[in-house]
Amino acid sequence: MNINKLVLNNFRIFRGCHEFDFSNKKLIVLEGPNGHGKSTIFDAINWVISGRISRYSNTNEHKSFNYIMNNNALKNNVKEAFVEVTFNNNLKIKRSINDKANTSLFINDKKVTIRNGEQKIGELLFNEQNLNNQNEYNSKKIISFVESTLILS
Repeated sequence: MNINKLVLNNFRIFRGCHEFDFSNKKLIVLEGPNGHGKSTIFDAINWVISGRISRYSNTNEHKSFNYIMNNNALKNNVKEAFVEVTFNNNLKIKRSINDKANTSLFINDKKVTIRNGEQKIGELLFNEQNLNNQNEYNSKKIISFVESTLILS
């Protein structure tokens, strides 16, 4: 499964809405000076799929709301940040966070609960159908998958 499109809206260093079209690309190389958002693109993919940014999970920064939302947007009373990923099979996952640190998850434009949504993401990404027992589902599998597919993170 490949990513066709990535949309970042007030996510970390990206102020405003930024859309990246990766459709029909076999290799994508991100190049640029330090501090210009290369790692943030990987963070965005990690966050939209798993609900966390792995490189911050063992720091105090993950307890702060503003490590996800753009600081300038927060200062200007922007109420929401989001990341949306569309895959080549037309699966679309969107995760948003508001100024009160409440997150929402959408799969194919339908709002789902975080718990059910993350299970559904696992089913869609790993083709694991009918995971009726929540104990069968291991959210660490998604996180491991995302982290292993990001060459630089």
